Amino acid sequence: MTNGDNGRKNALEIYLSLKPINPVSNTTIYSNIDNVFVELADYKQALEMYNTALELLRLHDSSFIKDDLGLALIYNNIGGCYNQNGQYNRSIENYEKSISIKLKYLPSNHPSFGITYSNLSDTCRTNGNYKIALKYCQKTVDIHLLTLPKDHIDLAKLYNAMANIYIVSENSIKAKKNDELALEIVLNQMEQKHPLLTTIYNNIATICLNEYQYELTIKYFKCAFDEIGSSDTIGHAVIYNNLGEIYRKTGAEAIYEGIYSQHSLANTSEIATTFNNIGALYQLNGEYKLTRENYENSLVFDLTSLSGNHPNIIQTKQQISLIDALL
Repeated sequence: MTNGDNGRKNALEIYLSLKPINPVSNTTIYSNIDNVFVELADYKQALEMYNTALELLRLHDSSFIKDDLGLALIYNNIGGCYNQNGQYNRSIENYEKSISIKLKYLPSNHPSFGITYSNLSDTCRTNGNYKIALKYCQKTVDIHLLTLPKDHIDLAKLYNAMANIYIVSENSIKAKKNDELALEIVLNQMEQKHPLLTTIYNNIATICLNEYQYELTIKYFKCAFDEIGSSDTIGHAVIYNNLGEIYRKTGAEAIYEGIYSQHSLANTSEIATTFNNIGALYQLNGEYKLTRENYENSLVFDLTSLSGNHPNIIQTKQQISLIDALL
């Protein structure tokens, strides 16, 4: 457990030990408790506390107004908990309650709407409702453009979010346009290794691949690779797989090997997988001598960290035997 988690648990124990003063005062305690549960990613308990706080207000606060502005935040937080639990319809329902309350008290372009609209967009996208997700994402962008500099990093995140929605909606033109807007902002932030860059480069490369623009695809995948830290083995694996897809369409195995040879990969299992993938690509092309060479390299690296009877070792040996039969 991290120091942060220990601190949250200590806070939780303090809140739980507080003696009731009166039911309405307890709503503040419950609200603080559910915030701690959210920090601890215990969304089920957080939901119970949020609902308890709401019920106390309804039953014991004579000044309680069902559309009080303070409730908008509670409904927004409840929506977040339902979203984390995969209950997307209930999540949307509570986000919409939050918005309907805010609209009675605040101008429609108030910055606080941006948070809830963004949450709604993410939930709708996860739920497969891309049209509604785009609508709310655009509302968030419109609000941010009124309150933030046009080169603010939060706008880059929103443009990338819109691009992701357009990608799953198979609208590559608009997806690419939004990712290019995001890319321009991030590159102007003077942060050489901003984590968003890898995602943007990958998105643009994937769009170019689907449009058969292979040179641009390779360019952006290489940019993505350059942004990944040497310890990010998952990120490397994703890009290797993407580059393998280019090879299958163009025969450009030199690109696939070239990027591998230019980067130091500390994880021997990843190196073994890379050699195995290169071997498989050569095998598809009928170049069995090079296939065997790469399978052997894969075996060497796997043997440094795996036992001789490990399934990966057995599989690679079988692959080599099959290639030997073809030579």
